[in-house]
Amino acid sequence: MSQTLKVEQTDAKILLKTLGSIPRSYDVAHHFYQDRQAPIFEVILPMTTSFESIDNIYHYYCDCVIGQQHKRLGGRDLTIADWIGSFYPDKIRVIPLFEDKKGMLCADSIVWKYLKDKEPGYQRVFLARSDPAVNYGQIGAVLLNKIAFWRLHVLSEKIEIPIYPILGTGSAPFRGNLRPDTVKRVTDEYAGHIPLPSSLPLSMILKKTMQSLQSGTSKNARYYRHKRSIVSMPSLLSVGTQPGTRDRFWLLPL
Repeated sequence: MSQTLKVEQTDAKILLKTLGSIPRSYDVAHHFYQDRQAPIFEVILPMTTSFESIDNIYHYYCDCVIGQQHKRLGGRDLTIADWIGSFYPDKIRVIPLFEDKKGMLCADSIVWKYLKDKEPGYQRVFLARSDPAVNYGQIGAVLLNKIAFWRLHVLSEKIEIPIYPILGTGSAPFRGNLRPDTVKRVTDEYAGHIPLPSSLPLSMILKKTMQSLQSGTSKNARYYRHKRSIVSMPSLLSVGTQPGTRDRFWLLPL
């Protein structure tokens, strides 16, 4: 039995209109820059709770926004593409934004289902940091982020598709404490993953995660940090730039 996913009815059509504007943005950029680089090639879906919610956006764009160019007009041989030109880009990347406990703890399984029939080259996943702190407290938010990071890393190794997380933080201490003078501290905090067997119970994962939250001088904290940790980033605001290395992640100030 198929499941009907609820969409906010008052704003539902805005989603379709927004996706439909992507080829128009491509045409304007192509005319101005005279190249084939799509100005919009990724979209973010807030409050992701299922793989269907991101899969619907991907297939609507491919099947309806791009697919409409092949439809014939008035029963003649003239297609929409013949009439007004081809539509680009052919595909878009959909970035799920996980903002609650259930979503973050299931992020890896949702992303895995979404990627099963796709070959994206890489996938980005957005994890909220500031809102979970409001809902679950600062320690709870950090734990959820680190568990999600670790599980996404395990998934990336399993399916052999690079996954580049984006961490949404704020400048206030309760919302992540990401400021120009704390960039290295924050990136060090989230730079590694916890190499634990996926069969371990959540209670053990939480225990090991708590150890990794300790000071950088802690023996346990050093042990559980990944040897390929990234402590620098090309740009804190670069969400649309294609990642250049496998183990890099992005922090997005809000």
